[in-house]
Amino acid sequence: MSGRLILIGGCLAVLVAGTAPGFARTAKCLLVVDGKTYIDGPCDFTAKKEQFEISNRGTGKGLFFAIVDTEPEGAEGFWNAERGATHAHSRLGPLKRQGGCWVNDRAKVCAWAKGK
Repeated sequence: MSGRLILIGGCLAVLVAGTAPGFARTAKCLLVVDGKTYIDGPCDFTAKKEQFEISNRGTGKGLFFAIVDTEPEGAEGFWNAERGATHAHSRLGPLKRQGGCWVNDRAKVCAWAKGK
């Protein structure tokens, strides 16, 4: 089986099983860290096995991205923290799913179908 991107109630959801190659889609995303918004609007959404990434690198609005490593019991988030940095070197910590978002007290990483 391969990973699939599906729409549930207007939210993007990643179903992952077996080996899934990465694939990119345009989505509407939100990345908020420590109360500051870094992505809010069109973004690139890439899903891989047990992981997804949101990025505004292709929009010309900035160079931020976040990666969420998903596991059955939750997720762990990382982001690049510096405009244009090429590695997600800053830990966001454990995240819990809330609709189209993965959140904790510090961060919110969301992806929705582009029309949302």
